[in-house]
Amino acid sequence: MLRNIFRSKDLGDRQHLLTSSPQFFTARNSTASETVVPTASNLETLSREPNVSVQLRANPAAMLAIEHQWNYAHAEDPWNPETDTSVSSRALAYSPLSNADAQIRLLTLLPNESPNGNGGPIRCKLEPVSLFDANDYTALSYMWGNDGKTRVIVVDGHKFNATTNLYYALRMLRAKGITKIWIDAICINQQDNEEKTHQLQRMRSIYARAKQVVVWLGPESPNSNLAMYLLDKLSKPPGPASSDMSYHEALKERSISAPSGPFAEAWKAFDDLFEREYWQRVWVIQEIAASSQVLVCCGQESISWSDLETAFWGKKQLQDVFFKRIDADFSKHPRNTQQVFDFWAWKKAMASAQPQPLLKALIDSRRSKATNPRDHIYALLGISGDSSSLVPLPNYTHSVEKIYTDLATTMIRANGNLDIICLHGRTEAREYKIPSWVPNWSGLADIDRPWLFKSVLNNSGKAEDEIATVFNHVDDSYSIRVESGILCVSGRLFAPIDGLSTGMLDDTTPVGEILQPKIETSAYAGRQGLPDALHDALIMLLDIPKDERTSNRTDLVHYLTRPKGLEIMKTHGHDMLANWFQANVDMKICGIPLHTLTSKFGANDFQWKKRLTHRYEDKAGFTAKMHKYMTDIETVLKGGMRLMTTTGGHLGMAHPQARPGDHICLLEGMSNPVILRPCADGELSADAVANRKELERELEESRYLSGMTLKTGFTTSYKVVGEAFVSMDGMTKFMREYPYPFGTFFIH
Repeated sequence: MLRNIFRSKDLGDRQHLLTSSPQFFTARNSTASETVVPTASNLETLSREPNVSVQLRANPAAMLAIEHQWNYAHAEDPWNPETDTSVSSRALAYSPLSNADAQIRLLTLLPNESPNGNGGPIRCKLEPVSLFDANDYTALSYMWGNDGKTRVIVVDGHKFNATTNLYYALRMLRAKGITKIWIDAICINQQDNEEKTHQLQRMRSIYARAKQVVVWLGPESPNSNLAMYLLDKLSKPPGPASSDMSYHEALKERSISAPSGPFAEAWKAFDDLFEREYWQRVWVIQEIAASSQVLVCCGQESISWSDLETAFWGKKQLQDVFFKRIDADFSKHPRNTQQVFDFWAWKKAMASAQPQPLLKALIDSRRSKATNPRDHIYALLGISGDSSSLVPLPNYTHSVEKIYTDLATTMIRANGNLDIICLHGRTEAREYKIPSWVPNWSGLADIDRPWLFKSVLNNSGKAEDEIATVFNHVDDSYSIRVESGILCVSGRLFAPIDGLSTGMLDDTTPVGEILQPKIETSAYAGRQGLPDALHDALIMLLDIPKDERTSNRTDLVHYLTRPKGLEIMKTHGHDMLANWFQANVDMKICGIPLHTLTSKFGANDFQWKKRLTHRYEDKAGFTAKMHKYMTDIETVLKGGMRLMTTTGGHLGMAHPQARPGDHICLLEGMSNPVILRPCADGELSADAVANRKELERELEESRYLSGMTLKTGFTTSYKVVGEAFVSMDGMTKFMREYPYPFGTFFIH
């Protein structure tokens, strides 16, 4: 049958034979069981048929998009650049570009000289052009590749080693008749850091002015054509009156948790396609977000960005129709593509002329990858609204440490947002030698604490210390400042950490050990004070509305800590919470082991059962509330947080790397307490100690000259551990009513 299909010279005949083939028949009736979907092996068989170069498309019901699949290993003519007399052995010499004319270079692909169609060597030439005059070109978005393999192409008569992935991209572009191209690896002199800096500033304009952007995902894999087939299928939803049920059947498997059906292999191919490294590359965000016309290519198969958007999100006018038929939630990403950048949100922000702040861009792109760690920042400058004030000029000659420290410094100086100093992963590993208050901007993916990102991005509602406010009116030495790598800020020492529970690595694995507190007194008064504080400690990092978190919260704690609490947790599928409780049943909370908390405050289990039964006549409603409560606690535990007690008898949650003896501090300009670790002078470099002493001298002199008569202390040196939560009645109120020691903190 396949041979008959491709022996036919008439495209209409071939489409008829193709759609009538039993291998690719798609039923037009509404019976779901009649839907037949091509497999990866079917498409591979088609691609091997001779003389197939025309893209075959069946009618919209069958919707089968197939192109000839290149066999890259056999389609090339033999060519040896060493014996080609037209190729110079000297390295390509770049001529300088004019910054005044905003010049860039464009690459022109020369015609293929091979008689077999696409097997000749890649030859091209470079020419400088002003970006103001350039508009009829294609910009390539691709991944360089890190396999270390290269292929020789010819640029202006000189050998040029292109990565394998770029080589195949050039062959694809030449086959599609695309000749004038901008490609960073060739059009920018990668050995000239000064040129890279200037060209980097034009990247957004280069992609925005391009006639189109071609996204190159790489050559075909065994099932990539099947993935492209599915995308094409999903990009053309039938009308409400259509009898074609294949689109309907495909949507049933849109969720990763959906039962397998006729499209199972196609959705697996979809998963594989969007797990390609291209989608994790940080530069692609700008390249796609700034572009108006995007074509996504894998091998010879392609799909427009607008069709890809329809494949992902459906057509709004048809969503209600399909919502009624199946459980397909178009508000959520298909399968696991929530890990892929939300290009649609980025493009919307660009179109609205309100680009995201650089800090939000860094957080949103935290799972991205870049060969050069500087690019985690530089790749976002063109699509961030405040980047010009935070990073005036990208510079590849600067060290990673300087670039990361400078960005944190300018962010703190610009808006006083100190919450960024808590952007630490759950481990102590620090890839670069940067101060403890400087985030590792390329390591934000190691942070799985959503409440921290929320507080970092919400630069309002920060705590204000009234003493610091008064002092700042007299002398600005109490303001936040950064000098010689030291963060200097006013604040108060709340209390040292006394005890810690274990953390959780995953649903079953506790991390660390119980570090029993030495202090057994409680800071919470009344019969319900301690259970209320435990409830707050476990979930308050999530910033749950007050009316939700205070409703019968004591009952919620007792419900979990009663003798059958573990059974209740596991019955509701909360294994992580059950395992955490089990690992910490003996931890003392203000002198009371966790497993005896119920009997200590609520008499016995029978009384609590009776009380809960009488209080909650709507048992289903109470069960739902408990389920949400347990889910909230697990969200905190998934971030690695540990239950802690302080030497003052308070309860809270601490960063995974906290230790007994670390200080809980309330710093001006932060929304939550921070955990700081005292460090002796012997733990610091001689320069760091000298810089701190010099800073102390300058601050004392400034305060003396401004007439400050009230002596305020200087703390020892500290390093940042991470954020904390302490159960208390409002940080600002607490700082006003409880006169804990006020001073100036030096954080290295």
